[in-house]
Amino acid sequence: MEWRQGRNAMESGVSFVEYFGSPEGKHRSPIGAACWSLRRCGGLTKGVGSHMAMKEKENAVHPSATSEPTVRFSTPEARQILVQVMLGEEESSRLIIHDLPMHVDESVLRMGGIGGVQTLPALRKKGYARLMLSAAVQHMDETGFDVSVLFGIHNFYHRYGFITSLIDSRLTMPTRLAEAVGQEPARTPSAAATSPARHLRPYQPERDLGPVLELYKAKNSHRTGYLDRQPSTWWGFRLGSTWGRQTEVFVLVEGEGLFEKVVGYVTLDRNDEEVTVSEAEADDERGLDFLIGHLGRLAVERRVGQITFFLHPESDLARRLRYYGCEITTTYAFDRGSMARVINLERSLRKLLPVLDQRLAASSCGSSSTVSAGVRPAASPDRAIDLQLAIWDANSPRPDLSPNPFVAASDATPCRPQAVHLWNEEPGGPLRLASVATPAVGAVSLPQELFTQLFLGYRPAAEVLAAPSVQATAEQVELLDVLFPPGAPYVPRNDRF
Repeated sequence: MEWRQGRNAMESGVSFVEYFGSPEGKHRSPIGAACWSLRRCGGLTKGVGSHMAMKEKENAVHPSATSEPTVRFSTPEARQILVQVMLGEEESSRLIIHDLPMHVDESVLRMGGIGGVQTLPALRKKGYARLMLSAAVQHMDETGFDVSVLFGIHNFYHRYGFITSLIDSRLTMPTRLAEAVGQEPARTPSAAATSPARHLRPYQPERDLGPVLELYKAKNSHRTGYLDRQPSTWWGFRLGSTWGRQTEVFVLVEGEGLFEKVVGYVTLDRNDEEVTVSEAEADDERGLDFLIGHLGRLAVERRVGQITFFLHPESDLARRLRYYGCEITTTYAFDRGSMARVINLERSLRKLLPVLDQRLAASSCGSSSTVSAGVRPAASPDRAIDLQLAIWDANSPRPDLSPNPFVAASDATPCRPQAVHLWNEEPGGPLRLASVATPAVGAVSLPQELFTQLFLGYRPAAEVLAAPSVQATAEQVELLDVLFPPGAPYVPRNDRF
């Protein structure tokens, strides 16, 4: 995402500043310079004049435009990889890969979160972004990443194997419904002894981080798309509901002094003209009601008619809001928004094996019939699973219509083909996994993009595997529906990049 802000400076000689990448200003770039710093336009103090001067330099021919482009990788900060396209010693394009642990159900995968994608305006449409993103995908594969996620513009990132694979969710609640919630009656001494009073106070990271993360994990460790937040590596509540929004955090505590206990928290956009929540958790319904009531009274103070929540639609607070009355909008975008791709099929599935074993054990397919050469007969308790799976990058906004290179009648050349063999050695035994060079005839074969949607639970197996580009039998569809059940993958707003 590219984000720009211009302003006039009061002192002579500093007239225009452009920030690229994160709205926090971590990555600041002057146009036409390799470093990332404040732009100085000597002697230009008028807003219009300085802006025109900047635009002239933006559109000027880059001094190294005829140089052979090269891709450079570096690590400016821990758990970050800076990818740059260099023309000689000048930078033309850049992005950041955030090295993040992401949940897929209860398994944790290594996710490359791509952000800050940008190319200097004068050097656009020359293939530098394509070179950079292709190199980034290859680099993630070579350095042990499992999947990648980004939040993308329309009609661009499908060229690099990304597809919309996570939902967005927005809830609104009328202020009049919220303000009466959570008003606790007068408390008797005996009630106060068994259930101490609760109140909100500002979040103090050095004091509250541990209990807040414990509550977060207790509520979300099974949710696909959520980060595995660790105290030593998590970046904290750095964003609000969207890029450029600052956030303020409050904790719900029970008791006083040494007996104080954190039982909930809420993050709010720092904006006095609205009440917008980007994350909230509480340990019980009483805590959820307290948060809703507080937000309702805050909305009354600010004279706003509704409260907006950006939450997982099945989170505890979202369920509680449904009880009191709200509207929920769940967005399934096309070729934009919350996009993902599988980087390495074998690594991703290997880390997911414990979850796949649990899913099989909980289903009638737990001791299923043999899938010989990719063909699964009806479920039977005295036979084992034997399945082959092959994927390739379609690099298309409609991967469902792409030609299947693993079908004999297709002349297409597979792009980044990957294939695995999934089986158990005895009925009901743990699943095993190995990569294969050439998938067997009858193996399940589908575009990587469609498999990503299946893998993350964005779409059900019956829908994904019905695409013209997919090779799968009805019984394979049944098995894959057990292995990859549909859900609601979602990245919380505070953890986006």
